[in-house]
Amino acid sequence: MAERQSYAANLIAADLHIRSNEIGEARRRLSQCPAALRGWEWRYLLWKTDTSIATLPGHANTGDAKPSLGFNRDGSRLFRTAGDAVEWWSAAGFKPLTVSKLPAVAGDLGSILAADGHGARVLSRSGRSGDFGLRVYDAASGKVLATLGADAEVSCAAFDDSGRRIVAGGKDGAMAIWDAASGQSVAKMAGHKGGVWAVAVSADGQRIVSGGEDAMVRIWDAATGQAMYGAAGHGGAVRAVAFSADRRWMVSGSADKSARIWDAATGRALHTLNGQECSVQAVAIGPDGDTVATASCSTVRLWLAESGKLAATLHGEWQSGIAAIAFSPDGAQVAAVGGAGEVKVWNALTYGGGILRRASAEVSRVAISPNGARRALYQTKTQSIEVRDTQKKLVWNWHDGNSPVTALAFSPDGSRLAAGWPDGTMRIWNSVTGQQAGDAGKFPGAISWLAFTADGAQQLMVGTADRAVSVWDAGRAGAIPLKLTLAGAPAAIVSAAYSPDRKRIAGGQASGEIAIWDTGSGQCLAVLKGHSAAVGALAFSPDGSRIISGAADKTLRVWDAATYDPLLVMGDRDETVASVSFSPDGTRLYSVSTEGTVRIWETRRVVDSESGGAK
Repeated sequence: MAERQSYAANLIAADLHIRSNEIGEARRRLSQCPAALRGWEWRYLLWKTDTSIATLPGHANTGDAKPSLGFNRDGSRLFRTAGDAVEWWSAAGFKPLTVSKLPAVAGDLGSILAADGHGARVLSRSGRSGDFGLRVYDAASGKVLATLGADAEVSCAAFDDSGRRIVAGGKDGAMAIWDAASGQSVAKMAGHKGGVWAVAVSADGQRIVSGGEDAMVRIWDAATGQAMYGAAGHGGAVRAVAFSADRRWMVSGSADKSARIWDAATGRALHTLNGQECSVQAVAIGPDGDTVATASCSTVRLWLAESGKLAATLHGEWQSGIAAIAFSPDGAQVAAVGGAGEVKVWNALTYGGGILRRASAEVSRVAISPNGARRALYQTKTQSIEVRDTQKKLVWNWHDGNSPVTALAFSPDGSRLAAGWPDGTMRIWNSVTGQQAGDAGKFPGAISWLAFTADGAQQLMVGTADRAVSVWDAGRAGAIPLKLTLAGAPAAIVSAAYSPDRKRIAGGQASGEIAIWDTGSGQCLAVLKGHSAAVGALAFSPDGSRIISGAADKTLRVWDAATYDPLLVMGDRDETVASVSFSPDGTRLYSVSTEGTVRIWETRRVVDSESGGAK
């Protein structure tokens, strides 16, 4: 008992340290957990200490220029600049490819100030005191392409997407645009009071956004350099700016420990992204415009651009603060580079605890297949069930305008999808083809929940509004429902799950309690208390050692399925969890909210359980 209590205490402490980004201390507490007790929740917390899929060391940055970071156009390679060098890795296996060092010109080495978005060209500033000149290099050959004359020290710069124009901001508040091929000045601008610390060019090359010491975000016409408008709202210097690819959004990061999402057409503030621990030094927007990345100190956060909600917090150990962030062209990866030169890469689609997909407001029911490959959604406007793949492509749909769907569930092997209606109708389909898989019949009461047995697609538990629980067996003649008597149910059952060995049923109740029954005798074995509202989602882990519950109190809880002890509380308390399911190998947990948000919760596979090592 004492060992289990110590295990639970270490889990709680590790979770708190992770939330405070005290990664070393979190790992220390996890290493103190006995190997025999380590379950899904331990592997989940271990993974949370560093959710990246790769860490690339790189060589040290030199000078005071921040490193640049990006992907080539097809996303096959990743680059980082540091000092006078451009370093490349493959984006698939993260193997080092090349290091290109810029040659000195007349003994002046200089340092890289900016790179175009694809690493083809870089902009270097002089290393000589009092020399404000800039040079454009071909990154691969090191050839000087143009020399730019600046009137004052340049503090930030950016290429347009074509690499043909360069915009720069100075410590004196002035800005300029140059032709990258000829080095000719295109326009000079003034508007900021104090230094300009960040600039970016829209993907279509028509707009420039800048941020300065005066806490202002300013928009300029990229062709003429004419000021268009200024956006106020930050309480400190603006350190980072970015456009979305479609120029719908702008995002800015500030020394006031916040980031803001703006309407790029009007400059109207849409969302303030609070909760950063220090100045926001880097920002980026995913290629589809849905996701915003911010970096503050040593933490990367991902946000939903539409709502401004936090999607995920990506922790990691850094030698110094994060300097830059970049998304891959397909949006599948997000990378960050630290001031000391190290690079971390994350899977931008399956980050832990992150929002994998968000459904529209017209979706009232969502289910996800165990392998995450398909989503089933009930659209209230069209009164239809849609099954879509991970790219949101429609696989098949089914329309019935008579009444709304009240329950949706995939079978454990993902081959079947079941739906229930208020009139007691239940239908089952082949989830791949959309063909109806047998006659499921009709139940006497409105169907409120569905749950397949853990070993396949032949048996299904059905909960109805009259508190009855039935087991529908596809193998029986005429698909006759079997009544299952569950003794000791203190409140209405609103969700249920079978254990993998089919010996126990967990029932989530409207009271917030979870009852565990023996399937043979119907005897209530335990009642789990912790949730403060109706438990609408339940799942056993594939090995049967853990129970995961989700409730209207907007939390997920992990329970020991042998002792029924509470182990971990998860969730950001922003949405009610409607369903949960494990991947077949138990490494991932999927949760779906009543608002249609799908989240994925990763774990790490343990190699050295004593040292906490993992791969």
